Amino acid sequence: MPAARMVISDSYGSCLVVVVDDLAGLHRAFADGMRATYGKVLVAGVPRMTRPRPRRNQDGHSGFSIVDPGGNWIRFVTRASAPDADDRGGLARTLGNAVVQGDSRGNPGQAARILDGALARPGAADDPAVLVEALVYRAELALQLGEPEAARELVRQARAVPLDDESRARLADTLRHAEDLLTALPPA
Repeated sequence: MPAARMVISDSYGSCLVVVVDDLAGLHRAFADGMRATYGKVLVAGVPRMTRPRPRRNQDGHSGFSIVDPGGNWIRFVTRASAPDADDRGGLARTLGNAVVQGDSRGNPGQAARILDGALARPGAADDPAVLVEALVYRAELALQLGEPEAARELVRQARAVPLDDESRARLADTLRHAEDLLTALPPA
């Protein structure tokens, strides 16, 4: 029997935006609390937490969401004057659209379809850093959709993308999140 999935329409309520100064620090504190309580960062089911990402539907400001044990969505966004324009190409724009569907609208299936289409196109790997971000996010979606083997394979693909030292440093949080995803997977 498939696991029950909660969607936004099943939630009791939602706090649209909590604006914070230290988004990364707050996310790290919540992640540490989840690890202490559950032994891992929960990315699927209820409760769960997304990781900080630029949000196209919040004018590019970075944010993350928490779904608490009651199914309430709490969204955090960084206080910033003006986000950087994302000019990293088509896959970056597609990833932004997928984040809106998966993280903001609670529709991981649609987010996965969006990313799958983009990742299948020639040229998807034009920017290796964006490819890693897309693969790791797609792995997170696979976990939410109850596809642990797909999640495992997507993390493997992300790890195999060649990165220079600058990209590896910029993607430190994404790569750490990939390891959190592996921890969240059931044993193979």
